Amino acid sequence: MQEEQKQVPPKRPITPFFLFREKLKAEGKSAASKEAAAQWKALGDEGRKVYVDRYRKAKAEYDKYLEEVEGIKPKSPGDKKEQREPQYRYNRIRAILGCNKDVKPLAAAVPRALCRLLV
Repeated sequence: MQEEQKQVPPKRPITPFFLFREKLKAEGKSAASKEAAAQWKALGDEGRKVYVDRYRKAKAEYDKYLEEVEGIKPKSPGDKKEQREPQYRYNRIRAILGCNKDVKPLAAAVPRALCRLLV
């Protein structure tokens, strides 16, 4: 009986800066963080474009893999904050009132900015 080997998922793609550092290492140049950071800043947007494009391509392939094989939909940058915001507001209102009651109806009436200012 042969066991099916699990396909090893790809690692997340490395950022454009680290792609740049890998190139420096491959060329035999010093890739110390401070020196590499100074060179990265000196590149400007046009010089960085090559690395950013490579990153975006790798990220798109990685997201495609996650969605097709793993069934995981890639998150957008604002997803985490949108999920956290209501619970955060409820906790702030509970702290103000000093109780553990259900405060969802009250939270709808209290503006977000006011919740951030209080406590």
